[in-house]
Amino acid sequence: MDIFIFQSEQDDLCYGFTTDEAGANQPLELAPWRSPNGAALPRDTDPTAISGSDAILATIKANGYCVVQADDPKIVRPTFRHR
Repeated sequence: MDIFIFQSEQDDLCYGFTTDEAGANQPLELAPWRSPNGAALPRDTDPTAISGSDAILATIKANGYCVVQADDPKIVRPTFRHR
């Protein structure tokens, strides 16, 4: 699974992880989203080696994306509208 990383322009500490390369499914409440230098986890990366990855991957599988705060490892529960 390819995972792409986006950063909220409303909150620089808010990051979104998604399988959507364009990030079109990221929450509108935190838009616009930018992809820092086309950030993505390299295909050969084992996502389970990333801290909190089990919860992040489960949330991506359930909702298509996962939003986290860089200053707080807890996942922000996906309660946002999809585009």
